[in-house]
Amino acid sequence: MKNENLNINHEYQNYIKTGIEEAKSKNFSKSIENFNQAIKIDEKNSDAYINLANILIIKNNFLEALETLKQNINKYKYNIETLSYYWNISINFNATDRFIKYFDELEKKD
Repeated sequence: MKNENLNINHEYQNYIKTGIEEAKSKNFSKSIENFNQAIKIDEKNSDAYINLANILIIKNNFLEALETLKQNINKYKYNIETLSYYWNISINFNATDRFIKYFDELEKKD
């Protein structure tokens, strides 16, 4: 079981690394594919969601970036990394009202 977890983590990290390399080369579609593969392997880990959101922002898909982060937050409520990144994006794009509304909705689900 331990070796299986190490293999999954190694595979996840390889997809993250490759996704970042593709992004640096401006191969955004390949980068997105790699981050999505990483999410399929470990949907709890926020790294792939945050990197994917960055690519979507580069491609001027601000709302899709927020939706991507919300996928992780909705599944793993109060994932502090993803939640704080969502907040930072909201501040940078003058959308704090969107964050507050979303956070209020999360609170009501409890």
